[in-house]
Amino acid sequence: VRSSMDPEDTLRRFAGRVVFIGGGPPVWDAYARFVSHWDVTRLPYDGPADRWFDARWLTGGGEVARNHRDQ
Repeated sequence: VRSSMDPEDTLRRFAGRVVFIGGGPPVWDAYARFVSHWDVTRLPYDGPADRWFDARWLTGGGEVARNHRDQ
């Protein structure tokens, strides 16, 4: 998926299926409200960081996913 794609339209194409969202901050900003389960892993890396993780994605996400779970 791309951050420019409308999340509702994109996810509607996969109704009833588990969708894995990968990418970076722009994608997570667009899709966080639909995520009901986060699987966050850390990779061994000692170089300069070019990405970051906003904790608000964890605390504010999933509201839409919970509302649509039975549809």
